[in-house]
Amino acid sequence: MSNYNNEDDKLKMMTFKRVIHMSVERIGTLALIHIPIIYKYENAIEVQWMLSNGYTTLLHYKLDRDDTLRMGSVLDESSDNRIIELRQLIQDIFKTKDIALSVKLFNRFKTEFLQVDNCIDLACFSGSLDVVKLLVSLSTSNNSNPITRDALENAFYSGSLELVQYLDKFIDIFQVYRGTTSNTNVNQRILKSYHTFALEQSTIEPTKFINNFIIPVLFLNTEPSHIIQGYPLLAIPNNNSYNWSIENMHKELKNNESYFLKVCQALPWIFQQQDNINILDTQVRTIMKEIDCNNRHIYQPIYNMIFGYESLLQNNHSLETIGLVHNQLIKSVVRLGVVSRLVFMYLLGGGQSISKLEQIASFIHQHITLDQLKLLLQLDPSIATSFRITKPECFEEDVFLYLLEIGILTEEVVIGQWKTSISIGDLPSIRFGILAMTLIQAGGHPSYHQSYQHSNLTDLCRSNNHYNNQLVLYLVESKKCCVLYALGAAIRAANYRLFDQIAALSSENEQNTQYPMTSGVDKALQSIIGVNDFDRFGVFINHINDNLYSTAVSPKFCLRYGRTWFLGKIIFKYQSLPLH
Repeated sequence: MSNYNNEDDKLKMMTFKRVIHMSVERIGTLALIHIPIIYKYENAIEVQWMLSNGYTTLLHYKLDRDDTLRMGSVLDESSDNRIIELRQLIQDIFKTKDIALSVKLFNRFKTEFLQVDNCIDLACFSGSLDVVKLLVSLSTSNNSNPITRDALENAFYSGSLELVQYLDKFIDIFQVYRGTTSNTNVNQRILKSYHTFALEQSTIEPTKFINNFIIPVLFLNTEPSHIIQGYPLLAIPNNNSYNWSIENMHKELKNNESYFLKVCQALPWIFQQQDNINILDTQVRTIMKEIDCNNRHIYQPIYNMIFGYESLLQNNHSLETIGLVHNQLIKSVVRLGVVSRLVFMYLLGGGQSISKLEQIASFIHQHITLDQLKLLLQLDPSIATSFRITKPECFEEDVFLYLLEIGILTEEVVIGQWKTSISIGDLPSIRFGILAMTLIQAGGHPSYHQSYQHSNLTDLCRSNNHYNNQLVLYLVESKKCCVLYALGAAIRAANYRLFDQIAALSSENEQNTQYPMTSGVDKALQSIIGVNDFDRFGVFINHINDNLYSTAVSPKFCLRYGRTWFLGKIIFKYQSLPLH
């Protein structure tokens, strides 16, 4: 081992040994996590190992001391595996955004860096204009390491607008390739629309960034886990679990206002509009003048969308691409709760990209609010007679009622969709109480599935979902669900408002003699006794077909929870019954 120059070196060495020792003690063996066992300072020579385990300070220290280091474990320079390993390692180096470390490693392993054909593309992950310029100067001198479209994408990943502008300005003098095989990686592919990805263009194409900088900004991407740096990662869960509402949307947008401003700054370079920025800005702001620009979490995303859409129109892009963005713009405006006459007129005028009926469908089927729907009908009254909903989808209750009232949605369509069958699987579509009432009034008799008895019923009874609660009431009203089980599920979900509604739908003395006792009934009894609610306890046991059963188990639960007052009430009310 090299001699230490001073006490500081000795301290660093002792610290390093202690960290390794603690790791071995804690894990038992480092082999369990596929890390080479290293006990001595001089054994730590793998750059990848130090990066993977967070020893960047140690790596700096070794580089400064000119200690022995190794880039990659595959030593055969002619091996394909060697290039693959180096490519991943160099990407990891630049992704640290530690510019000093990147420069030190490049100076030490210049041959290895330039051996990787997409080295410049990977360097753009660093966000450092100086690092990229250095590699460009070395590469262009011998016509190696061409820049691909990945360079611009990676610069956007880094969040460096300075680097984006540099690449945009000088891209024409470089040899630009369609891309490397890394484009098949899902993290790369998500940056582009599928249409653009399939075209394999040979030049930088602004529409490829639509999905990355426009649509995901408004939380409209179905895979938010693969988004550029700066986007609020997983700010919105997947569509199946996220409780969507305009209020929730605004809250999430407001938490990330700075990102939309950053995207706005990049728009001229994304859409090649540097020379027209002032003209476009004036046009977009005129369209949006009814929207309060102080609410930037609403204003800025819509501005970004319209700017991108106008850029595509002026550059005469394909109708397919323009139609895609127009549809997403409508979706964004509706989901953000925007009620602006100028914006709606602008969107309704986009007939060159999609048909009128497609425009109307885009508006109505995107969680439209009642105010938005009425504004749409004011601007184009013919919608009430020319457009019909053929398959009911997700609407707020007031919107659903209004659609029925004006005839865009008919009771025949609603009843025809669900009058004979209804199941748990239909819940994504059945999210409004009015549907349940419509079916009840129309005499619909959906089939009953036994799976409604226990856990699924409890889920439907949760107090945070009004529409699922309405479905439970509908099942009880149509006598397709056991009242006892519905009451028990409401108790277990602690939704006593729903309990009272279910009880009001059934006869006080109605008993469900055809249904056996289950553990669900026991748990409901425990819960109602646990909260000391004697009145609802009485309602619940009136629906149990075996009074001996309920009065036998209830005292046991009273004693378990120390409810002596409750036990006394049971004895007093049911004194004629043989208590066990």
